[in-house]
Amino acid sequence: MWIGTYTGGLNVLDTRTGRYRYYTSIPWDSTSIDGNSVYSVYKDNDGTIWVGTMWGINQYNRAADHFARKIRINVTTIDMLEHDSVMYFATQGKGLYTFNKRTGVWKRYFYDAANHASLISNDVLSLHVDKTGTLWIGTVSGMCRFDVKANRFIPLDVTFPSNSISYITSEEGVLWISTTKGLIRYEMADNSYRVFTAGDGLSSEQFTPAAGLRSRAGLIYLGSSKGLNVFNPSKIEQNPYVPPVVVSDFKLFNESVSMAQYMQTDRHGNRYLRLPYNKNFITLNFSALSYFAPEKNNSAYKLEGFDTEWSRIGKLTQATYTNLMPGTYVFKVKASNNDGVWNQEGLSLKIVIKRPVWFSNLFLVLYALGIIIGLVFLYRFLRKRQDNRQNTRIQKLKDDQEKEIFDAKISFFTAIAHEIRTPVSLIMGPLEQLMKHTDKMTDHFREDLSIIDRNAQRLLFLVNQLLDFRKIEQEPMQLHLVDCPVSTLMKSIFQRFKPFFVLKNIQFEYVCNNEGLIARVDEENLTKVVSNLLNNAGKYTKTKVELALITHEESHQFEIRVTDDGHGIPQDEQSNIFKPFYQVSGGNKPGTGIGLYLVKTIVDACDGIIKVQSEPGKGSIFSVYLPVIPPASDSVLADGLAIPSKEDRVDNLPQEVEKVEPGNEVSVVLVVEDNEDMQQFLWKNLSVNYRVLLAADGLEAIKVLEKNQVDLIVSDIMMPNMDGIAFCQHLRSSFLWNHLPFILLTAKTNLSTKIEAMETGADAYVEKPFSMSYLAAQVKNLLDSRKALQAKFAETPFMSLKSMAGNKADEDFLLKVNDLIEKNIANVDFSVEQLAEALCVSSSGLYAKIKTLSGITPNRLLMLVRLKKSAELLCASDLRVNEVCYMVGFNNPSYFAKCFHKQFGMLPKDFKANTPDCPQPLV
Repeated sequence: MWIGTYTGGLNVLDTRTGRYRYYTSIPWDSTSIDGNSVYSVYKDNDGTIWVGTMWGINQYNRAADHFARKIRINVTTIDMLEHDSVMYFATQGKGLYTFNKRTGVWKRYFYDAANHASLISNDVLSLHVDKTGTLWIGTVSGMCRFDVKANRFIPLDVTFPSNSISYITSEEGVLWISTTKGLIRYEMADNSYRVFTAGDGLSSEQFTPAAGLRSRAGLIYLGSSKGLNVFNPSKIEQNPYVPPVVVSDFKLFNESVSMAQYMQTDRHGNRYLRLPYNKNFITLNFSALSYFAPEKNNSAYKLEGFDTEWSRIGKLTQATYTNLMPGTYVFKVKASNNDGVWNQEGLSLKIVIKRPVWFSNLFLVLYALGIIIGLVFLYRFLRKRQDNRQNTRIQKLKDDQEKEIFDAKISFFTAIAHEIRTPVSLIMGPLEQLMKHTDKMTDHFREDLSIIDRNAQRLLFLVNQLLDFRKIEQEPMQLHLVDCPVSTLMKSIFQRFKPFFVLKNIQFEYVCNNEGLIARVDEENLTKVVSNLLNNAGKYTKTKVELALITHEESHQFEIRVTDDGHGIPQDEQSNIFKPFYQVSGGNKPGTGIGLYLVKTIVDACDGIIKVQSEPGKGSIFSVYLPVIPPASDSVLADGLAIPSKEDRVDNLPQEVEKVEPGNEVSVVLVVEDNEDMQQFLWKNLSVNYRVLLAADGLEAIKVLEKNQVDLIVSDIMMPNMDGIAFCQHLRSSFLWNHLPFILLTAKTNLSTKIEAMETGADAYVEKPFSMSYLAAQVKNLLDSRKALQAKFAETPFMSLKSMAGNKADEDFLLKVNDLIEKNIANVDFSVEQLAEALCVSSSGLYAKIKTLSGITPNRLLMLVRLKKSAELLCASDLRVNEVCYMVGFNNPSYFAKCFHKQFGMLPKDFKANTPDCPQPLV
């Protein structure tokens, strides 16, 4: 007899002699057993003894009387068996190990949560092969069988009182299973089982893992926490009594009631339970009438019409249903006795829950009729809505088509208006030059020129009006409020329109009740409002027009009133005159029909009100009411300060640009314009004072710049190939040309284009049609400003080179030039070529860049930086003149003194004494 002990090794008893042999683990002897705690001993079909310890699996060699340590797994091997020449070893913690005696191959099976065919637990407690050859495996997580061919584990689909399977044995169709909560007799045929507990005679319900034996006599020995249990499974008798089932209690809403008051009999004599619709929370208690070990009785129930499967509730004897819908149900319940003998017929109880009156047949018919009527009305409603939607779509298509036609017309007229501005410029520009010499003309010729001028101004007014209308239609109006003496502005407009009315023999008067009114207004838009109202009055009046400015202090408003004595506006048409393109019926004066629309739009944007009072034959009064917004600052504008109109501003500029004196270098201006007449006009007027180069678009202008040194560029915006905006962007991103002053000419007057132009880097923005004097003044101002800065830089000892920059790119470039010269300032041989090479530019490119920025050549700039550095050293230190001379790259002190005197008007030795406030060293 082989006996395993805990920490005492393996003991072998010779049952014939009663003598023991002892096998213990000897650490240095590999032929000894590998551990002294032996948990399992098994004799295979070949008679070989296998021993499982806490550390691994050992095989006994009977001939040599020693052990072979087969595999070390470091956990307890608690059970083992052989099946089909394969040894199976159950371990506590590392799953199931197998050893194929034919191939000598070891294999391990373990639990894998991601693999449903894996072992169900790594803690294996028992192994058993039944007569069919099925290998059963008991674990702490239940029981499974091993399909050797498919190499997969199949869990047993049944719930036992305990999942910890200690021991398994079998007989025909039955498994005997010991657990930690009793002994189970499992019927494999119908998947049913019976549980034996201490009440059935067991010493304990908690069985020890792998502590079991099936003897040759058929007895089953089971070790438990309270001793050994022995029984003959064939002698275990079953209680054959089939227990009847009865309902012991009936509850509604958890309160017991008598079923009798709700019981009814149908026409077949069958009894059933009939409940009102609001008694739908029911509880049924039932009992199995078996009194031998009644605590082991089991039950199951099902409510047909509600449940789809039986509910097995074990020892419980109650079923509860809530919120049952009206209808017919059958409650079925079955039960078993203590040995699991079921009453399959059980108890059946028909339950009818009545429908409420509003679900009765009559009401259902009424509901059906109501639904049909509702569907008819819904159909008619949906049909009508569909027709309305179709009509709306058709109307929208018509409106969209009309809008497309309208937009196309406006776009066409706007394009024409833009194109007209250039010819108007070519009319007004030469006309302006002719008007300067009217003293040499006859009265008749002067009168003809005045007619041309008035009509050109009229044409410009109409073009601007159309462009303003288009701008309002495309984008919201943006106001630009400024502190403005309103009376002064009205006087300015009055003076500008006075010649117009005098020429037509119309009396024109201005009235004001508050000469000192100052308010925040949009000056340009307010001028447009008054100008349109006066223009409209001048068109229809007979003898008199009055412009009035009236302050209403009580309402914090001021009123601009324009009165005429024309034929008046009919009452029924007064609500339409502010609509675009509307013409008063019976009027014989042509017009665009957008002037008053612009006035209304501007007034609304300013939070104002416009009113009209008119009667046929009595003239019209247009009144604009605007809020008095106080000035933004505390400063007070001088009384009588004039705010000139755009035309006045142009006229106040110098009429002629001064000619370059003989000997001065002539500046080069590049004109970029696709209109040949405009090209010639600009060339004719600018070439008086400058050398003018011409290009038709941006791409052609770049080619001109590559071959010529240019001082300033005048460019149109709308051009083919490359427009003015793109051309300006290209120049501002170019190292060679980003310093050039840039003036944009354009027929576009909208604010977004102006902002885009200035953000691109343009220095000035001139609208077409323009005054040639204004453009010439802009050109002269930009060139003179640069020349003045260049002269100041050359004459001022401590003015830094970066002050010549007009933008950040030029500033970075000049700082780099200055740094390179100062790093090599003591090097007499440092040349312009070396400077260009260090800057990675060509000598010609460096020459053009330096010449335009500073007005001097690179050689002269190199000399000037040396002299400025010497002035800094002389002023900020006690160095001698000769020392400074050599430090800044001069090798001849007398030549240095001569150059210094010529540049700064004094000798180096006198410089510090005559410069009391020496600045900090240059940066």
